Amino acid sequence: MGVHDPDHSAPDEDRRVVARLRSGDEHAFRSLVEALHPAMLRLAAEFVPTPAVAEEVVQEAWLGGLRGI
Repeated sequence: MGVHDPDHSAPDEDRRVVARLRSGDEHAFRSLVEALHPAMLRLAAEFVPTPAVAEEVVQEAWLGGLRGI
């Protein structure tokens, strides 16, 4: 994705990923989750009392993001 690929500008790559997600591309979603989920989980864990709650927070964030797209 744009974050890891220095040969592409992030905004263009981001637009392509959003277009793929809007079209229902499961591979695009899976790739995005694999790339970002661990960092999201680490961040959430800083603000909530347990790993289970952090996982719930991140899952809700993914759902909210998909709904927004």
